[in-house]
Amino acid sequence: MKSNNKKGFTLVEVIISTAIVAVVALIALASLRFALGVWDRGAEAAEEAAVKRYFSGEFRRLVASAYPCEDEDGEILFHGEESSLSFVSAGRTASTGMPWGGVRLLEYSMDEGRLFLKEAQVPYAPFAAARPSLITACAERVEFSYLGLSGWERAWDAAEEKRLPKAIRAAVYLSNKKKPLIFEAGINTGKGEQEAR
Repeated sequence: MKSNNKKGFTLVEVIISTAIVAVVALIALASLRFALGVWDRGAEAAEEAAVKRYFSGEFRRLVASAYPCEDEDGEILFHGEESSLSFVSAGRTASTGMPWGGVRLLEYSMDEGRLFLKEAQVPYAPFAAARPSLITACAERVEFSYLGLSGWERAWDAAEEKRLPKAIRAAVYLSNKKKPLIFEAGINTGKGEQEAR
């Protein structure tokens, strides 16, 4: 005589198993989402720290050593707009592709959320041959302003002013921050003092 005893899962067992798997999957998904959030916040904090370190150190040092170098027409090589800045600096940059010594023509500019520094040798080397160095890939925009006799200005025409500004301010708008990071760097006046620290 054959036994009618079939082995299998009851409906209650299937429902309980499905519920356990669903709870485990939800916990794993929540843990993954939390871990990704922590990773993103850590990456954002690291990028912000790198921007602060660069503008508080390298940028200040380069601006402090800005030099009123003149081109062939006798105009000072300094072009200051709200979204870009180019000037001659006598200071050594952190770029590895340039030999040390002499002055450098520097240009800060934005391209698709990335802030670059281009550097070329003076005299009169074109920026087309310059290799850009990435400052940050997380900037929505950067706004430069220039300290003159009447206060901060959005642009600086060195050909008209016949001199460099007293200081340069950079407002860096990072993609994850509502308020900009603001840095001020004084240009060495040649008398030993540095203004607008």
